[in-house]
Amino acid sequence: MFLNKADWMRAIIHEDATIEEAIINLEMTGLRVSLVVNKNEQLIGIITDGDIRRGFIKGHDLGSPVSQILNSKPVTVDGEATIQKIVSLMEEFKIYHIPVVNGLMKLSGLFLSESRSKSNSYMNRVVIMAGGKGIRMRPLTENIPKPMLLVAGKPILEHIIERFKKQGFSIFTICIGYLGELIKEYFEDGSKWDVEIKYLSEESPLGTAGPMRNLQNIGDLPFIVTNGDIISEIDMVDLVQFHIEQRSVATMAIRSYEIQNQFGVVETNGIEISAIIEKPIYRTQISTGVYVFDPNVLKQFPNSDVLQMPELFDYLRNLGNRTLAFHIQDQWIDLANQEDIHETQKIISKSKNRRS
Repeated sequence: MFLNKADWMRAIIHEDATIEEAIINLEMTGLRVSLVVNKNEQLIGIITDGDIRRGFIKGHDLGSPVSQILNSKPVTVDGEATIQKIVSLMEEFKIYHIPVVNGLMKLSGLFLSESRSKSNSYMNRVVIMAGGKGIRMRPLTENIPKPMLLVAGKPILEHIIERFKKQGFSIFTICIGYLGELIKEYFEDGSKWDVEIKYLSEESPLGTAGPMRNLQNIGDLPFIVTNGDIISEIDMVDLVQFHIEQRSVATMAIRSYEIQNQFGVVETNGIEISAIIEKPIYRTQISTGVYVFDPNVLKQFPNSDVLQMPELFDYLRNLGNRTLAFHIQDQWIDLANQEDIHETQKIISKSKNRRS
């Protein structure tokens, strides 16, 4: 689809921007691409999340200029190109966005694929952690497990399964605990969704990583682990491919997160005021609750009964394993409270309206 001018112009960044600024732009627009222009407003390249990940692998950091990582030879079309030609180019080059430019490389539009779904099927198992009590969601979770709370008319867990299915993943293990029988009654063996679902029950809380210890017949392929209370548009195929190509043992999908101090911050040197920063913004990298593991990880588990995911990553790294971060700029919501549910409902409704 062709974006309206107001939308694609928000994706423009200048060649002197930093990688951090590109990440912010990608997250702000949700378009999965930033359009890099020079001082004459001519397109000189594009930036995607894949370009950023490759930049980090090469040793660049958040302060590095985008000129060091951009794709300087993107596929482009002129204003006369037909939709059929654009779609054909997307299929040929396996891309999802094509800038529209004139003869002087001045931008005049942006065409985005309406679907990033994968046509292939993947045998990697998806493990969904759905055993928590959802205490922060009380009283909504007094009689129903948090992953079964409705968002836009469907349980959170159903949205998660459908998103994986859309990308070609159909083999699931759901780790259940608190009121887990309600999950089993609803999804049964998964045949209604044309997927396979097995269940792991925990008698007492085992932590965010502990249930993995009881996985059986996981196979030889990397497996995905995701929390049962997040809805995202993370490209799981790219995540698994990154894990394999980088020979990672444990990979964590991460994204940037901003926290704004509500007060003015005063910096001092002794009793002398050296600076006053009004409501500064602090940017950090956070876990999205989505991971990929090599199956051999299950042979290296620590002996503790209760195990949290950060502890597992520290333990594996201390054993000399390669543990990596997969940077995302995709839409992602951690449904921590009732306000998050309302926000997610709005996003899903807008997404449906765009497709209709």
